[in-house]
Amino acid sequence: IGDKIKNIVERLQAEPLAFDESKLIDPLKVQGNVLLPPQRPPQQQPNQNGQNNQQPSDTPSPVQNNKNPLKSAVRIRLKDNGGLSFATGSYIGDTKDGKESIILTVSHLFRGISKNAVIESDIFTQDNKEHYTVEGRLIGHDPEADVGIYAIPKQNAEKLKPFKLASQDFVPKREDNVFSIGCGGGEPPTTQNCKVTEINRYQGPQNFETTGVALQGRGGGPLVYSKTGQIIGVTS
Repeated sequence: IGDKIKNIVERLQAEPLAFDESKLIDPLKVQGNVLLPPQRPPQQQPNQNGQNNQQPSDTPSPVQNNKNPLKSAVRIRLKDNGGLSFATGSYIGDTKDGKESIILTVSHLFRGISKNAVIESDIFTQDNKEHYTVEGRLIGHDPEADVGIYAIPKQNAEKLKPFKLASQDFVPKREDNVFSIGCGGGEPPTTQNCKVTEINRYQGPQNFETTGVALQGRGGGPLVYSKTGQIIGVTS
């Protein structure tokens, strides 16, 4: 996801934000605490020739063990200057003190954002039909990589399950199976299976192209490597 965004996350870990608990809509009881373990590159196992394989481990990640990976996604509404924009975000972990949860999304959602903008996150229940809404605060975004992060109070994110990020040096191969999660047209999140078709076709930060068409509102949702359940990109 780029060194710039990782630096933003590190700064957030060092200087956690303060939130007004009155911003919560439809309060939810705290039922525990889920923390994202420190990210490490997938362990490589020697092949028959004694060399390390370059593909990530096939061992299922915590997200892959979940019956519903949609539990990691949120629907985003940005209200600003009388306008309304929809996008998708994914929960990638918490601050070190466990008080805030970090949501990964797309940078262009925040282009020209004003001080009075309101970022709302809809968190869905298990049946994906009902949701409650929490306000968040923008932490930072990288327009070049088209990636942004914001935070919501941890106590209001207990229904979410964290996605793990793939190691920065991992690059998929053409025809590899991936899937995206997004809220097309502002609807509840859905998965879309696809395949990698191009790698680094465009200049700048690492980028991938896949089959399928992303409807408006799916932007910001995670692109997930099917074998590991780890995020390898963000739909832009």
